[in-house]
Amino acid sequence: MGESSYWTAARGQVSRRRMLTSMGATGIGLAGAALIGCGGGGGSPQATTTIAKSGGIAPAPQATSAAEKPKSGGTFRMARLNDPPTIDPMGNLSADSKSFSGVVYSRLLAYKAGPGLPAINFDTQMDAAASVEVPDPSRYVVKLNPKVKFTAPLNRAMTSADVKYSYERLIGKAPGSKPGPDAGVVEAVEAVNTPDANTIEFKLKRKYGAFPGAVLADARSGQIVPVETGTAFNPAEKMIGTGPFIFEQYRPGALGSWKRNPDWHLGADKPYFEKLEQNIIKDQAAQLSQFLGGNIDVIASLSPADIQRAQAAIKGVQVIENPVGNTRYIVFSKEDLATGPVKDVRVRRAISMAIDRDQMLDAAFDLPELKKLGITPTYHWDTFIPHSHEGYWLDPKKDMSADNAAAFKKNIAEATKLLAAAGFANGFSMEWHWTRGYARPYQVHGELISQMLKDIKIDFKTVLDDYSSVFIPQTFVGKFKGAALISYTLGETGNFVEAPFTPGLPRNVSGIDDADLNKLIKTYSEAASVAERQKLMKDMQELATKTMYYVPIPQAPSYQGAQPNMRGVAEYRSQGHAASVEQIPWWWRA
Repeated sequence: MGESSYWTAARGQVSRRRMLTSMGATGIGLAGAALIGCGGGGGSPQATTTIAKSGGIAPAPQATSAAEKPKSGGTFRMARLNDPPTIDPMGNLSADSKSFSGVVYSRLLAYKAGPGLPAINFDTQMDAAASVEVPDPSRYVVKLNPKVKFTAPLNRAMTSADVKYSYERLIGKAPGSKPGPDAGVVEAVEAVNTPDANTIEFKLKRKYGAFPGAVLADARSGQIVPVETGTAFNPAEKMIGTGPFIFEQYRPGALGSWKRNPDWHLGADKPYFEKLEQNIIKDQAAQLSQFLGGNIDVIASLSPADIQRAQAAIKGVQVIENPVGNTRYIVFSKEDLATGPVKDVRVRRAISMAIDRDQMLDAAFDLPELKKLGITPTYHWDTFIPHSHEGYWLDPKKDMSADNAAAFKKNIAEATKLLAAAGFANGFSMEWHWTRGYARPYQVHGELISQMLKDIKIDFKTVLDDYSSVFIPQTFVGKFKGAALISYTLGETGNFVEAPFTPGLPRNVSGIDDADLNKLIKTYSEAASVAERQKLMKDMQELATKTMYYVPIPQAPSYQGAQPNMRGVAEYRSQGHAASVEQIPWWWRA
């Protein structure tokens, strides 16, 4: 299939979907990148970009002026595409679980957010902690904020015992617990000591320069549950925490609702909204319809056609650019990487070289249509960290070594030679797993990759996995045959290489155990300075490209929409699954 055929096929599919829906909706649930936040960065992150003019595009985000005082009250209404696999924050890897519980359970630290700060930012601020001291590079001492209080029916202060219990429950050491899927995030912790009710000492196995941002502020593993979890209440049915909102109800397939916590330790005026509602709307067209009708305050993703529709339907609609905060890969099963055709690095490299990354960006993210709206996109090629991690990301177009850079460029002739040299001149076939549970760009990637690989006689046979029952509990943790399309939102920069490459961690779905990568990852985690970590991260991208255990797929920024009367959405943003402190409590309706 030639280049023009790729484009026609991808565009044709988009057109048919829009005709069928009559809406052109291409959103991702608010549990995804936009509302809940986009992971990335560290050091000197890229500044958040917003659409700052209305000439043919959309009005600029409504910045809160000094004279405009926040108003309290009302219900903030959001939508999400998927039900959480569980509401227990330690029970599943899924962002849908972490974001659902994140407004109830505090972390010790959070990421700084607010006016003048980028959305991709790993500087930390206090959440449940009052202070963090570092007596030596392998020991962190945390003092709790005495105002942190578990809500009814517990009605008591958080203590160091709760923090220790949460850690031990995560790693499977608490009575009746088993290791949680994100236990690997805290792998570096040797022990959690509690000298008194207000003090926690984290003793580490090694130096860990990024520990505050990578672990203490991490929303995947750092949500603190009370010691009564599992006895006073079932965490899969109820949530009792210390965060800005108090859990009310969850009706699968319909709604999750929370009310304001009047005793939140970071209040007392915040959160400004009296209630929070997360509506489960699994049809993207229906989400857009609800937004256009004013029934949703923020919609996580707008395509170019959606931007035009929103501009026509809502006077003063706000459109905000979201920096890329996740990575996306073609990953291979453990069995295939060990014994199949992809065991040979030449085959994996050929797969990468069969992909036209710029064309893929055009098809998945409608970049030509964005240009018509006056938005000038940049064609970044993501590697093993998102390109928004400025200072850490190594640009294959200009900064990477020549041999490795070649692996990112489409070159069918060279890819064919590599396959022949590996003994697969006639190609091969394998299962190709992906899901309809993510937004349109992911789905376009799933379809387009299999089309592009036909040019080198590789037949990726699509297997569509149900998101909730198959993809998340099985494919996402490596229980599949062949290849799969997997996205990771992993917070602090180092987690993007540590999680998918470290032996034994659940996101290492291919069972990779490379001595050179292991050494670099360990050295990175111990590095104290930003400059040293940036250099090591670039070294890791070179090595990860040379080995090409995963094949990176490029992504472009998305655009979220907010109703004209929403305030704070453009200023208070975060990444990963961290919305509890950084975002929603600071938003209000004028």
